[in-house]
Amino acid sequence: MGVVAGKPAIGPYRAKAPRAFVVLLLGLLILVSPSGAAAAFKPTRFDDPRPNGCDPTNCSLREAVIAANKHAGADTIRLGKGAYELTREESAGDLNNSRSGDLDVLDGAKFLGTGKTRIDGAQSSSIGRVFHLQGSLNAYVFRKLTVRRGNAGSLGGGGGILAENIGGSLSLARVKVVANDSGTFGGGIVSHATELRIKKSTIADNHADQRAGGILLPATGGLGPVNATIRSSTISGNVAVSDGGGLLADGTDIGGFPNPPQVTMVNSTVALNEASQSGGGVRAVAGGAITLDNVTVAHNQAERDGAGAGTGGGLSAGLASPFTLGDVLVAGNTVGATGNGSQCAGAFTGQGGNVVQLQAGTACAITGGLSEPVDALIGPLANNGGGTKTVAVLDGSAAIGFAESCPAKDQRGIARPATDCDSGAFEHQGP
Repeated sequence: MGVVAGKPAIGPYRAKAPRAFVVLLLGLLILVSPSGAAAAFKPTRFDDPRPNGCDPTNCSLREAVIAANKHAGADTIRLGKGAYELTREESAGDLNNSRSGDLDVLDGAKFLGTGKTRIDGAQSSSIGRVFHLQGSLNAYVFRKLTVRRGNAGSLGGGGGILAENIGGSLSLARVKVVANDSGTFGGGIVSHATELRIKKSTIADNHADQRAGGILLPATGGLGPVNATIRSSTISGNVAVSDGGGLLADGTDIGGFPNPPQVTMVNSTVALNEASQSGGGVRAVAGGAITLDNVTVAHNQAERDGAGAGTGGGLSAGLASPFTLGDVLVAGNTVGATGNGSQCAGAFTGQGGNVVQLQAGTACAITGGLSEPVDALIGPLANNGGGTKTVAVLDGSAAIGFAESCPAKDQRGIARPATDCDSGAFEHQGP
């Protein structure tokens, strides 16, 4: 039996039980719980008071995190419908303990929302990012919630989530990481987790003053590379003042242990991201490896500042960075103020079924079966059904029926045919 704090989730608890009985019951549960058993915490308030313990009837999100940190085991924090506002400014004496500023999570945890749960950092650099996940080998899970308006300032990136649990894991499902900022890199997410899984989620409208507006996946050093899998998700509207508007896989060696990240993206959309330099949508450098399968990369922009230093409106592969494309649709991406320049820059290994719109007479260096229409006939990023936004394939598009392999469903969950399905993340259903 696990320890329960906040509103008890187990045991003979009745809604009308006297408060003294509830407190006594919790104390008994603590006494009989085996060492290391997971606990469940349920915040009862949405504001951010000075921490004073997670009482069963009076517990903020911050107090629940502190209680979980003190309790051994991968605890669960169950969140309600509404916005949990972080307002306590970071104190120099309280770094990395959650009493002020961002939420420092130290011992592995699950954060389970309702789909209408929001955790809000108030866009204040005095508070910092929203989540700082720590401890090597720890596992963290986020479900059905929004992480928004964090501001990491110059604190090392990850305006929404900074995961420093090298050797551990991070899983996001039906999560939105939106409108976060970083004064350095990784506006939305920076993840050092050895295993990163993102599914049916949205990473949108984040900003970095340097690299990686949406997601930064770095080299990790000696505990093995980041292995990231992104499925049925959308990365959109993110901005990097340097390179990698939507996602950057950076294998730059740290500490003499080269472990560049490895990224696989399936049935997902990368759209409307911007970078002042290269890779408006997705960029890989220094050995970072990326594989895109049935992905749509559309309406992104490189060299948004017009300074002439950027290439690859949609995709950018640096030297020694393996970049593989299969059944991918790349269209509507631009470079610079004029829009001229290739949809993708660098060398790409093609596995067939790729559709890449020609841009100002330039072509992408992609091996394998390839279609290069002047107009790929795609729509804007929009709500086309499903839980995430997508870019529709319009009647007559070269992407229709061009894919060489067919996942069972598209990004929205629409069934695909067993053969002759469409390139990209969106399955056309017209005549």
